[in-house]
Amino acid sequence: LGESSCLMHCSEKVFSMLVWGFFRCGEIELAWRLLDRLVLNRVNPGIAAFGVWLHQCRHRRPDIGREVRVLLYLAKLRPCRHLIIMILNAVVMRLRDCGEMASAFRLLRHMATDSAGDHITELLHDRLAGAVDLDDTAALHKVSNMLAIDWHVPVRIRGNLRCDYDKECQVLRYVMMTAQQGNPGSVIESIERFSEEGHGWLKIAGDEKGAVLDDLVQVLTRAPPRLILEFGCYVGYSACRMARLLQGAGHLISVEVDPVHACIAQSMLEFAGLYDKVTIYVGYSEEAIPNLHSICNGTTADVIFMDQRGTRFHIDLQALEAQKLLSLGCLVTADNVLKPGAPHFLWHLHSSEEYQLTVVSLREFAAERIEDWMCVARYTPLGDTQSGVEPPDELAELAFRTDRVRQRSCAGDNPGEVGEDDWACHSQEVRRAYTAAGICPRIVHVHRREDGTPYVDW
Repeated sequence: LGESSCLMHCSEKVFSMLVWGFFRCGEIELAWRLLDRLVLNRVNPGIAAFGVWLHQCRHRRPDIGREVRVLLYLAKLRPCRHLIIMILNAVVMRLRDCGEMASAFRLLRHMATDSAGDHITELLHDRLAGAVDLDDTAALHKVSNMLAIDWHVPVRIRGNLRCDYDKECQVLRYVMMTAQQGNPGSVIESIERFSEEGHGWLKIAGDEKGAVLDDLVQVLTRAPPRLILEFGCYVGYSACRMARLLQGAGHLISVEVDPVHACIAQSMLEFAGLYDKVTIYVGYSEEAIPNLHSICNGTTADVIFMDQRGTRFHIDLQALEAQKLLSLGCLVTADNVLKPGAPHFLWHLHSSEEYQLTVVSLREFAAERIEDWMCVARYTPLGDTQSGVEPPDELAELAFRTDRVRQRSCAGDNPGEVGEDDWACHSQEVRRAYTAAGICPRIVHVHRREDGTPYVDW
C-alpha cells in the first residue's frame, strides 16, 4: 500500500479482488487504507471495487461517514456532469435517511455554489429546508470530515470521455422532463417511451412483461404482498412498477450490484414518490441473501423477481430456500428465461414438487420479433424434501452458451452487438433445447385488449 507506483499499474479487476479479499479475510482496515491511498493518488479502482466498499459500509458494518466518502470519490471520478449530480443527490438522500439533515443541507449548498443540480436536487432542497433549522449556523457550518469536498462539479463533460452510463443518465433526465413528479404510472410510461422513441434500448421488463409484474402484485398473490424481493434493480423500472401497487406497510427490497445504477434508481424512486416503499441493497446476491433476514425483520417474501444473470437464478433461489426466506405460496418469477436463458433454474422449478410452474410466452420489450419467457412458480413447501432430480449434462453446455451470448450483448446498445435476427434464432434454439431436456412447462400467452393494453390469460 505504500508503493504508489504499484497501485498505478493495477487493473480494475485486481483492485476489486483486493478489496473483496481484504474484507473476506477480516483485514477491514487494510481495505480502507487501500481506498485512502487510491484517493491520495487519484487512482480509479473501478465500479466493482466501489460496490464492495459501499456494500460493507452500508450493510455489513454501517458507517455513514465512510459511505459518504466512497460515494463522493465515486462522483469525483465520473466524467459526466449529469452523473456526478445524480450521485451527489444519492449522497443527500442517504444523509437524510440517517438523520444527518444538516449535513445533507450543507451538501446541497455546496452543489449550489457550482450551479450543480437537477429536478431531484430541487425536490430534496425543498423537503430538507423545512426539516433543518436554518438559524442553527453552528450545525450548518461545522467542519465534517465526511463532507470534506476539495473539488468542484465540472461545467461540462471532461474532454472527449464518454460516460459509461450515458444511456442511464439520459433516461433519468428524460423522465424528469416528460413525467409527472409523484406519479409512478407517468414515470413508468416515460421510461418505456424513451426506448420506443429510439433513444436507446433498455433492459427492462416493460409493456407485455410489465403486465406480468402487475399481476404478480394484484392478481396472483393470495393476499396483498408484505415483502417483494427483487434481484437486479437497474434504473428502477420494475421496482417502481411493483412498488406502486403495494398496500399499507408493503415493502420492496431490490438487490443491485452496480453502485451507479443504485444511485440512478434512487433518484427515479424519489421522483416517482416511492422512495419510502423501496430499499436498494448494494452488493452481490450471494452476499445479500444471508443478510436479508435481519433487513426484513424476519418477514418472508411473498414475491421474488429475478432479473440478474440467468445462470445465477437457481443458485440464488436455492440460497433463499436455505435461508427460509420464501413464504407459503410465494411467487418466484424470473425474466429472460428464454432470452438469453436460465436452463438450470427452469429445470429446478420444473422438476421440483414444491413448485407449480407456469411460463408466460411474450415479446421482448421494444423487440417484437424476439420471443422471451417469464416464469411464475408458486412455492408450496413439503417439509423434509428430497434432493431434486439432477439436470441432464446438456444443460451445462446450454448454460455456457447463454452466458456467452449475454456477454456479447452487453457490449453494445440495440440490444448489444447481438442483432435482432440473432436473438430471435437464439431464443428458438434455447426453446428446442429445453424440450429435448424434458422441460415442457405449462405455457400461457399475452394478449391485447381493444385499447392495446396487454394482459395475461392465466
